[in-house]
Amino acid sequence: MLGVDVVLGRTFRPGEDEPGRGQVAILSDSLWQRRFGRDPDVVGERLLVDGQPLTIIGVLPAGFYMFQPDFELWLPWSEHPDMHQRNDHSLVVVARLAAGVSRETAQAEMDGIAAELARRYPDTNEGWGAT
Repeated sequence: MLGVDVVLGRTFRPGEDEPGRGQVAILSDSLWQRRFGRDPDVVGERLLVDGQPLTIIGVLPAGFYMFQPDFELWLPWSEHPDMHQRNDHSLVVVARLAAGVSRETAQAEMDGIAAELARRYPDTNEGWGAT
């Protein structure tokens, strides 16, 4: 979706975001360098994250970052019970505009959704929105 390909390995495959199947990770270039010494055989290696074993499937190119340069490990998002709490605002979503839809139209729709959520759930959604 972002038009960025890995320099080693592969990106996520359909289905890897399903619960129990997403035990894969993509490394940033800086993490690959710092933790694995740029070992070209890193793809297929196992990595423990919060006690969960993950298989490294790829490495992103140097200089790539999204939102913050210190994001260094990419995992497929899957449903998790902790993500069902109304006060959890940690999920970042990226989407493409549909053909013929302007940025202004999409923003107006997102503003409407955010306003409705704030009306329904003022304790957790007041002051939150989408850009």
